[in-house]
Amino acid sequence: MVAVDLDRNAEASLTDFLARRARRSSDARLIVDAVIGFIVALASLLAHGPAWDLFSAAGICFLSFGAWGIADREMAERDPETRVVRWLRFGRIASAVVGFVAAAALFIGVLGVVIGTVKS
Repeated sequence: MVAVDLDRNAEASLTDFLARRARRSSDARLIVDAVIGFIVALASLLAHGPAWDLFSAAGICFLSFGAWGIADREMAERDPETRVVRWLRFGRIASAVVGFVAAAALFIGVLGVVIGTVKS
């Protein structure tokens, strides 16, 4: 028997998918994503091994996902008129922007590896 997810929207965007995924994840999962992403990004930045930029971008993507989810969850639990919520909203926006820039860098870097050096 195949389980059917009736909550899926065929026209959902990537941002909707990621927001829904972060909101359904546990606190521990979001923290693990953020910590592992930070460790991977920092280790690849310090090591400068092969494809270090790809590993850094992937780590920053996970870090941003975890940070966005944590900030979103904290915003939902607090009074919307407090100063903390404004900072959480700023943190959520900043982590989304950083995550999308890192995802774009990862995508372009992977394309560069796949295509290789083009000589005319």
